[in-house]
Amino acid sequence: MSEYADTIIRDISILYELSLSIGSSLDLKTNCDVFLKTLMARKGLTFASFWIYDEYVKGIEKSGRATMVYATPESSVRDRELPLTHPLFSAVRDKQSVSLAYGQEGFSDIITEKGINRGAFGIFALMGIGVLKIYDMTRNAPFQQKELNQLAGIMSKFALSLEGCLFHEQVVREIAERKRIEEELLKARKLESLGVLAGGIAHDFNNLLTAVLGNVEIVILNEEPGGAAHARLEEAKKAILRARGLTRQLLTFSKGGAPVRKTTSIGELVRESTAFVLRGSQAKGRFIIPGDLWRTDVDENQISQVLRNLMMNADQAMPQGGTITVQCENITIEAGAPLPLAPGKYIRVSVRDQGMGIPEEHLPRIFDPYFTTKHKGSGLGLATAYSIVKKHDGHLAVESAPGAGSAFFVYLPASLKAISAGESTEKTPPAGQGTILIMDDDESVRNIAGEILKTIGYHVMFAGDGAEAISLYKKAMKSGQPFDAVIMDLTIPGGMGGKEAVRKLLELHPEARVIVSSGYSNDPIMAEFEKYGFKGVVAKPYTIGKLAATLRDVITH
Repeated sequence: MSEYADTIIRDISILYELSLSIGSSLDLKTNCDVFLKTLMARKGLTFASFWIYDEYVKGIEKSGRATMVYATPESSVRDRELPLTHPLFSAVRDKQSVSLAYGQEGFSDIITEKGINRGAFGIFALMGIGVLKIYDMTRNAPFQQKELNQLAGIMSKFALSLEGCLFHEQVVREIAERKRIEEELLKARKLESLGVLAGGIAHDFNNLLTAVLGNVEIVILNEEPGGAAHARLEEAKKAILRARGLTRQLLTFSKGGAPVRKTTSIGELVRESTAFVLRGSQAKGRFIIPGDLWRTDVDENQISQVLRNLMMNADQAMPQGGTITVQCENITIEAGAPLPLAPGKYIRVSVRDQGMGIPEEHLPRIFDPYFTTKHKGSGLGLATAYSIVKKHDGHLAVESAPGAGSAFFVYLPASLKAISAGESTEKTPPAGQGTILIMDDDESVRNIAGEILKTIGYHVMFAGDGAEAISLYKKAMKSGQPFDAVIMDLTIPGGMGGKEAVRKLLELHPEARVIVSSGYSNDPIMAEFEKYGFKGVVAKPYTIGKLAATLRDVITH
């Protein structure tokens, strides 16, 4: 058989083998690996790489850049991203293929690998999605045009298979994104339903706690300090205040937990929360907080609660001690990022522990209310944290693997405002005098509030709803002995509540001094009470000191 025939058979054999290696997988890297390793082996090549335009691999339109998504061997790689103005791409802008050998003009311009000082490159355009680059270090001359033309036909088929891989990856991404959105929607609906229930329970429970706490405090005032009964009552009071903390967590988790925002340095909250949680712990905190950290508009109490919950989780994950690393960063979220956040500037707070990690099967449920794998705890910590962060237009995410610890990430929108001024601390004022009207639909709350006010020197009258309160206020004005202040419950089922009643009362008497009170301690009206005409606010359950201080402040100012 002639040498020419042998060459034809060899070329056909190579092309046939290369054809069989195309499209062996829908995975982009596997497809490239099989085809390019076959090509290198059959053609005696030294190196091969596949570059793809960013609009195909990253979904960025008109990015003007390309990324190397596959190379073999990896050790030869120097550049992984290039602008489309680079000679590597302009060389085949109007051609199907081109080859340059060492010493030729333009050879050094297309080098993107390490240690190239001889040989020849071949570059192939791949149907507008990218370029394929091959290199043979043993050649002293460029690849022949005939050889390039033979390979170009195979390259067009390879490009089609790559398009299939890219389309498959896009479909997989879209399915994953759709699934993530569905899971987020389901989680949001679940949280909303449970939030309504939790808010209602917390409101009613706060009314009960108001009566219990008030009675306990009145008895404490009448007991001699140092006695056994006094000590037990103080313990009971502490338990009631802990219960109040739990109801506030429930309210924060519920729909009514609107944040009262002010511009804050998150770094200070991080340090304070960590110090609070780790006091007496075997774990220690490590901080990475840059000096140029952006500010954020947050409810300090709520975000402190988020941070404390995350710190407690990290501490409990390391019973033998360890390091909790807390890092604050300025980040910018771009459009199309795999996060349920609007594009813009954010602060990311990460809390990393060195614990045993979270089993994969538990990760989808860790933000569910009452889900816990611990012997102690309510299972509300992470659910509450998730709810708070969401209400701040942020996001709470987690990464964890068994044996590798856990990392929680809090994303909060950045603010360009200056830091808000802090509030002054009030002291409990002395006993008061005057007549107070208490409006509340709960008889036990009315009774204990009345007892408290009488104990500290006030006269008291009662109303069950807004209509009765307005009627009593009119009578008091006509008698020439108006009320010195009115305490109004915000929510009256089946009757006129505080929001409507204060409006009508101010129409009747613009100088009326009205305090709003509610078991919904996180209600937006409670947060912005002055906007609705109230002069003060007391959240249930309140202590004698808090109620007395608020009344004296409202009456005297």
